Amino acid sequence: MTTASPRQRDTVLVTGASGLLGSGVVTKLRERGTRVLATDAFPRADEVTVLDVTQPTAIHSLVAKEQVTGIVHCGGISGPMVARDNPQSIIDINIGGTANLLEAARVHGVRRLVFCSSLTVYGNTDEGPVPETTATQPTSVYAASKVAGEALVNAYATQHGVDGISLRIGTVYGPGRRTACFIRTLLQNAAVGTETVLPFGRDFPRQYLYVQDAVDALVHAWDTKSPVHRVFNATGDSYLTLPQIAEIASGIVPGVVARFEDGPDPDDPDRQGQLTAQRASDELGFTARWSLAEGIKAYANDLFLPEDRSHD
Repeated sequence: MTTASPRQRDTVLVTGASGLLGSGVVTKLRERGTRVLATDAFPRADEVTVLDVTQPTAIHSLVAKEQVTGIVHCGGISGPMVARDNPQSIIDINIGGTANLLEAARVHGVRRLVFCSSLTVYGNTDEGPVPETTATQPTSVYAASKVAGEALVNAYATQHGVDGISLRIGTVYGPGRRTACFIRTLLQNAAVGTETVLPFGRDFPRQYLYVQDAVDALVHAWDTKSPVHRVFNATGDSYLTLPQIAEIASGIVPGVVARFEDGPDPDDPDRQGQLTAQRASDELGFTARWSLAEGIKAYANDLFLPEDRSHD
């Protein structure tokens, strides 16, 4: 008789399973044989279970019924540009929802909860490297909700023994992203022969992370056995201004042309130094594998190749 591996015996509840990161985590875990309970407040596929993280009774019922052993929390308001005019919803979903999941983890003995935080927790920083020990100075309600989520993860770990890890994830791009994305805009405009014109961004840096790397970081955080810390930066190896990113894209996709004015991105204006990635490498075994050029090429292929194949 073959005994299932500990990984196969796990049941991992993934929130936000219809979203950019959650869907990738579900796929990656299932491909290796892990039992996954995919959930989302607004499912986009039949195999995704409806779960609103603001409803604690529903969470407790599902965690108990399915004997959940782990939670990867990708659900919630997904960026400072989302629900900007409804800050109460950000608080209710991002803070309240995270608290509800942590409480369910405490009550039902869930082995680990992985929380999607964000590089926005740092606010504006100095130009130098930004390690995880850098003070958090959120400048938006969204960023503050991520700081609060991290604090709850730490407090539940210290006071109640709930094993939690928070990932401060860089700006994610790639197939499946539905919110605003500068790289996608560049590629889509190039496809129709349109110049990308932004009234900002001439000297504004971005720290992009390809979606598959972000998914890998979350799975590494779930897998790691005994990390020393609970908070990790998850970022790619590029730290470039928007014009520099456009230049890389122009060498990959014909027709990329962009013009910029001075100033920060009004939707996400924080200016940060380059995040360090050593802690995630040392303790989680995670290092981003996709270069920016490779990611842009893969993103372009995903956007345009299906249409091209229709003419074959």
